Amino acid sequence: MKKAARLIFIGIFGLLFFGASPALAEEYCFCFDTISNITFENVDEHDQTIIRDICRIVSANDCVDGKKISNHNFDRCLKYPDQILCERATYKWDLDHESQVGAALKAKLGIERKEGQSSFIPSCAFDDKLSDECKDVGIFIILLINIANYLFTIIGGLALLIFIYGGFILILSQGSSEQVQKGKDAMSAAVIGLVVAFSGYLLINFLGAVIDVNESFRF
Repeated sequence: MKKAARLIFIGIFGLLFFGASPALAEEYCFCFDTISNITFENVDEHDQTIIRDICRIVSANDCVDGKKISNHNFDRCLKYPDQILCERATYKWDLDHESQVGAALKAKLGIERKEGQSSFIPSCAFDDKLSDECKDVGIFIILLINIANYLFTIIGGLALLIFIYGGFILILSQGSSEQVQKGKDAMSAAVIGLVVAFSGYLLINFLGAVIDVNESFRF
């Protein structure tokens, strides 16, 4: 009886030890698209083209790059020995994805602003912080300097045209006192305009030196 019980015990132990298949450890696969592919050009539709999958339990050879899941071929697929590490990878991808989308949106907004930006307004006025060109002077001062620069250019050009116009009137006056006076008045007005423009030029340079404006912004 004891011998039979012993044989039965040995048989059961043998079946458990040799007959049972060893349990395979579960592995998790995380498939995702490359985040760096998100740019200002495709940021509007990135949520359809640059996506990720969830952590899935897979077999040994079922986690490869380019894997197709739900009609989408993912750029990368990485395998993890447990679910915790896999979930951490998905969380990090989400953070990096959010950061990349924010940078792409900011770049797109900056390009759109520059395309519609007035030439009078300094480019740093559209930035979140002052750029190198605006560190030592207020953007409003730069705006005034730019406007003054355009005004002086226009005034100088008009004064030159008026001066030439007055000269032609004098040449073609044929001794007419009225035409001669008209030509002199035109030339005098042109000279006065040039004096005003030059005085404004000197005044702005003087004020720039007083408030220590960077020389690259002066005339």
